[in-house]
Amino acid sequence: MSNAQFWSGDIKRYGKVFSNFEDGRIAAIHSKDIASVAVHALTKPGHDGKIYPLTGPEALTVREQVSILAKAIEQSIAVVSIGDDTARDVMVRSGMPTYLIEALLPFSPAIRSGAASQVMSTVEEVTGKRPRTFVEWAHENVALFR
Repeated sequence: MSNAQFWSGDIKRYGKVFSNFEDGRIAAIHSKDIASVAVHALTKPGHDGKIYPLTGPEALTVREQVSILAKAIEQSIAVVSIGDDTARDVMVRSGMPTYLIEALLPFSPAIRSGAASQVMSTVEEVTGKRPRTFVEWAHENVALFR
């Protein structure tokens, strides 16, 4: 979910989010849920040698995420579909570090294909608590987008 913060500059400047993910769904996870699983795995018995694949509680398109953000900040935000080359340019323009751009771009075809849409129950199984939703993340981070 934290990756959505990279949209803040374009939302503030243009009222738009530029995306090359088309209608691909992403089961984004809240960073606090990642931390919670890590704390349990490191401080509670029974986690030695286990690997925990993590996702958020829902798989959303960029358009759905942006709609949630728009409601949270109470302003209109458009989604503009772009190609991978343009996505690289947008990331560079937003100030994203080159290493992160090179790490993220290869995920675009996987997201478009639906490979990032699987929702897993790992967070709740490990922590006993439901994972946070994108709606919750958006409301926690309103100030980033105004």
